[in-house]
Amino acid sequence: MIRIVPASRAHIGRVAHRLRAIDRVEAEAFGVSPKAMLRQTLMHPSAGDEAWTALHDGEPFAMFGVAAVSLVDWTGRPWFLGSDKVAGCARQLVGGAPSFIDRWHERFRHLENWVSADNRAAIRLLRHWGFAVEDAPVVFGGVAFLPFRRDRVTA
Repeated sequence: MIRIVPASRAHIGRVAHRLRAIDRVEAEAFGVSPKAMLRQTLMHPSAGDEAWTALHDGEPFAMFGVAAVSLVDWTGRPWFLGSDKVAGCARQLVGGAPSFIDRWHERFRHLENWVSADNRAAIRLLRHWGFAVEDAPVVFGGVAFLPFRRDRVTA
């Protein structure tokens, strides 16, 4: 059983040191270590940012959230970094994601980011959750990324 709790500084090192290879590659392509990326998110939040930690038996194994990109056009950047334990807890994580996405859309009209073109599991999940994943790669730090985006549905 997993629990999702608000992220804290105490979780950063424990998650960063166990990251999946693909998550490490994605973070480092942007010129920062995974630990620095997580630290930046928690220690210098902007309006609308939020971060969560997934725990398995009380041990942090993934952190995720959304960061404000622009409050002018209401754009947020969802992100996720996790250890290999993610694969064993995928069903629970996948099932809970839509509630977080809906929550983020309460604040942000647009959600967008990039995913490594090699991260096929993440691409499948993003599409499953209603994100449009582009086919044309953009290269950051020598790594090909695909832009993804999801716009809030208005009635």
